[in-house]
Amino acid sequence: MDKNKMKHEKLEVMPALKSPRIVEDASIDSGQRVTWDCIWFGNYPQSEVVCETDTLRINELNDSDYDKQYVTVSSAQWNKIIGAAYDESGDAVVDGIKYRRLRTVDINGLEDGDNNCIGDGKDTDQYFMYEPIKWRILNVNGNDALLLSEKAVDAQRYHMTRESVTWETCTMRSWLNGYDSSFNGNAEDYTKLNFINHAFTSGECSAIKTTKVINDTDHTGDKIFLLSENEVCNSDTAVSYGFEEFCDTSYARACEGSAFVTAMYGDEEDFGVGYYWWWLRSQGITDHTAFVNYDGGVYDAFYVDCSGVAIRPALHLDLSCSDFYSYAGTVCNFWSEDNL
Repeated sequence: MDKNKMKHEKLEVMPALKSPRIVEDASIDSGQRVTWDCIWFGNYPQSEVVCETDTLRINELNDSDYDKQYVTVSSAQWNKIIGAAYDESGDAVVDGIKYRRLRTVDINGLEDGDNNCIGDGKDTDQYFMYEPIKWRILNVNGNDALLLSEKAVDAQRYHMTRESVTWETCTMRSWLNGYDSSFNGNAEDYTKLNFINHAFTSGECSAIKTTKVINDTDHTGDKIFLLSENEVCNSDTAVSYGFEEFCDTSYARACEGSAFVTAMYGDEEDFGVGYYWWWLRSQGITDHTAFVNYDGGVYDAFYVDCSGVAIRPALHLDLSCSDFYSYAGTVCNFWSEDNL
């Protein structure tokens, strides 16, 4: 495996998980130092898989300004991976490891006739390894923990049609939760191709609580959801989660992503280096919804059918189901070795 491969070691002793620790500090721009506990929970495509003899691709990745995670495999293993039988989701298991095959037609940021700029114009298939998802703990209340993915996990449209839409009827909600066509305004069926059933086993799904998601219009009950604008700025709730109250540039809200996210978007050049726009669930003006910019600023106007916005899912986890998750250290909103 390549040196960029992340290690996910389960600790023998799970420390007591806590809500964010916030300490005032006038020496940094945010005015506060915040430390969040993190856990590993679920798996999703992340690192790109590259044959060890593909020096061109390896050099592209190493020379990039973006921190692309990748793993190298032997030629024999590479031939197994590319020759595997992939299902309709693009997934296959090879020697006990799950992979996602991404074809050019699957990339959200591409229009007809475009190439995938991730590989400097390459239009061949790419392969990604399923790896544990790292979650930031925003709140702990007894055995209930509110989690936000530490990095973006995917890039999808908030809604497949440019029209005025709420969280209740957007296709994003259906895709995250695996709902059928009756749940969204586009009548799209996501019972097979979705996030929840690919990221979590049935046991892990049972540990995810159904949350009453509070919206400007009708409230919903979902296992997976997006944060609202009120949960990331301009409220005591946002501050308690470790975010600054103001909606301007914020390292605490800035979001990195995996190699898979970059590939799904299809065009790196619209992002700040290594950071991504990510969706919120709050409705914006007419056919727009709210989002967080790559620099952590919060805005309420982005077309709902834009493909170039990443996803940071949120969920409530039952901490008593400790067999399904493991400790992943801490992250903070200031420079620290814990963030490495």
